[in-house]
Order: sequence, then C-alpha cells, then structure tokens
Amino acid sequence: MRPIKTYLSRTHYKNGLFVSIVFISILFIIGHIFWNDYGQVAAKLVANGNLVFAKGQWYRDFTAIFIHADLSHLLSNSYMLFFLVYLNYSYFGPLLFPFLAVMFSGLINHIALWTYHPEMHLLGASGLAYLLGGCWFSLFILLDRRISLFLRIFKAFGVTLIIFFPQTLVVNVSYRAHFFGFILGII
Repeated sequence: MRPIKTYLSRTHYKNGLFVSIVFISILFIIGHIFWNDYGQVAAKLVANGNLVFAKGQWYRDFTAIFIHADLSHLLSNSYMLFFLVYLNYSYFGPLLFPFLAVMFSGLINHIALWTYHPEMHLLGASGLAYLLGGCWFSLFILLDRRISLFLRIFKAFGVTLIIFFPQTLVVNVSYRAHFFGFILGII
C-alpha cells in the first residue's frame, strides 16, 4: 500500500517565492556592480586557481557564485535558480538554502578551480543551480513514495535530461562545475 501523503505533499516553509525573488535580485545587483566595476571591486570578486590556491584568497570560491560574465550568463542561471531555490527552500528550509547550498557551492568552485589551469577564471552560479537540482533529484527519489521507485527514478532522470543536459557545448561554460554540483547535490 502506497502512502497518500509524504513530506513532499506540501511545502513546509511559506516564504519560498520571496526567498527566490530576493536571491535573484541579489545576483542582479551584484552583477550590476561587477559589470560596472563600482569601487574597483570586480578584480576582488573573480576566482582562478592562482588567486585561490597560490595566494590563499579562499573567499573567491564564494564571491564567484554571485558574479556573471554578462547579462546573458546571469539570465541563463536565473531561470533555473529561481525555480530550484523556490523548491528547495519551500520544502526543506533555510538550512538547505541558503546555508548549506552556498557553503557547498564554494566547495564546488574550489574543486573545479583545482582541475583548471591556474589562470582560468570561474564565475557564475551554475554550480549552485546544479547542486540544488541534484539535491532535489535525490530527495524526490527518496521521499516521494506515492509512486513506485521505478517511476520516481524515471521522472527524476527525465526532468534532469530536459533541464540539466546541455543541448549544445559552449567553450566558456564550466561543465565541470555543473557535474561537481549535480553529484554533490545528489550526495
């Protein structure tokens, strides 16, 4: 007999929409500051292996989450983040997002930078988006027992292929950060 209700039958935190709007707004505000280099802050926000590992500027693992190359880059991250922040916050609360998600996104950037050439820059919230996607992927499979395990896995993989699998490969996209984010999110 399958349960009628599970933890995912209803949201548990009512401010998910507000949290999504605030987070995306923060990304746009920081993006505007970064693109216009107000206060010469842009050089202090970007991350590369040389700055993080050789110079010990570990904070850049986190600041890189909040900056994007241009408006197109920010918009490509924003649509997924808006939806995924809403879902993860609404069902699992502030411990998952923003606290654990941002902390682990810094770790994702750290791992990705470790695999790149020391002068290659890493910026954007793609790792965070994929982390939240991987987290939702695994929690949906584990918690929503209203349908069979096979159907949960089938739905999760289907949505993952539609939303997270790239349709074209782009040179300046960090697919490593995407991969590390998704895997860490599942874990």
